[in-house]
Amino acid sequence: MDEFRKRLPFFLLGLTLGVFLVIFYWSKKDTEFNYAPKARFYKNIQSKELVIEKKVSDFLVSNDLKETTISEIIYRGSIDMWNKKKVDNCTEYKVTGIKTLKNLQLILKNCDSVATVSEIEFL
Repeated sequence: MDEFRKRLPFFLLGLTLGVFLVIFYWSKKDTEFNYAPKARFYKNIQSKELVIEKKVSDFLVSNDLKETTISEIIYRGSIDMWNKKKVDNCTEYKVTGIKTLKNLQLILKNCDSVATVSEIEFL
């Protein structure tokens, strides 16, 4: 036990220095850690072209909503990650707005090169 007490400060010093070096190194490289499913989803969607189908545009116009509403729902809304569906080569997600847009839900098709908003509805 006495041997452990002698080595513990050296271990903690080395661990602390190692952590600071890794943080310094990765901050210079602009490294991101997107391990959570929602974070990976947002990063994936941001890297693609966002297409809004005609019926969704018509819905927005008829309900006096702006197209920025779609982006706000996608990037700030609540994604149902557990009830996603595979359709062809795409995955469909349900995204529900929060705060003032909590009564709106949209269906987002996430394909290889494009993300399409295929449906929008009031809850």
